[in-house]
Amino acid sequence: MLRHSTSLISLDLQQNGITDKGASMMLDALQSNRSLCTLQMSGNKISREILDEIELRLAYNRQVDKLYH
Repeated sequence: MLRHSTSLISLDLQQNGITDKGASMMLDALQSNRSLCTLQMSGNKISREILDEIELRLAYNRQVDKLYH
């Protein structure tokens, strides 16, 4: 869904208990999505390594202007 969405511009996943495993599952979708502008992921249990990978993948999406973690 995230990968193919053309209307999702903001995604708030704060305080959802997301771990590295869950965040890793989102990586390809985040890179492919072209409409997302803001992603909020603070308050989850995601390692710095996975957050860095998320930021790297989001760099492919030129629409994203804010990542909160």
